[in-house]
Amino acid sequence: MNRLDRRKARTRAALVAAARRLPARGSSAEALEEHGALLDEITADYDDPACSSL
Repeated sequence: MNRLDRRKARTRAALVAAARRLPARGSSAEALEEHGALLDEITADYDDPACSSL
């Protein structure tokens, strides 16, 4: 297995592990709310020209 294949395998394993943890965190609605809040926090400093007229 070369370096690229090992990296792909690690990425896949991390994604599978994260997907398995989601249901354990509570309801899907809670997980989506947390995800949305995180995205809001990360993108708070970005200006969206499409929303400037709102």
